[in-house]
Amino acid sequence: MDLALLCSSLGMRQQEVMKLLRGKVPLTPEQVNTIARVTGLAAEEIAQTVRPLPFGLVVTAEHPRWRRVWHERARRQHISEAEARLSGSYGTFALAARETGGKERNWDERLRRFLSDEELGPGGA
Repeated sequence: MDLALLCSSLGMRQQEVMKLLRGKVPLTPEQVNTIARVTGLAAEEIAQTVRPLPFGLVVTAEHPRWRRVWHERARRQHISEAEARLSGSYGTFALAARETGGKERNWDERLRRFLSDEELGPGGA
């Protein structure tokens, strides 16, 4: 795979493309098609690599109490509210996946922590 070509085709920096390739952020349909075109892989095969979000997290993220948060995140990042919600949900899911234990996740708390960490940056400062 030609990583430089993939980066330029997607219009993204290498660091962002690597997150896509590692499954750390969701792929948009346009990105799936671009990756398929550049790599020669089938778009359906690439689309199947996107891990679905847990139902509980989706329900929580869609709750009206989070609407203002997604609106503000979208404004700050110059993206749509849907993209802000989806990428925030996947970031929260990645955070939860790194934690161990079989108990039910408190998705409201996980969303708060992910978004707080995102605003504060690495190391909380």
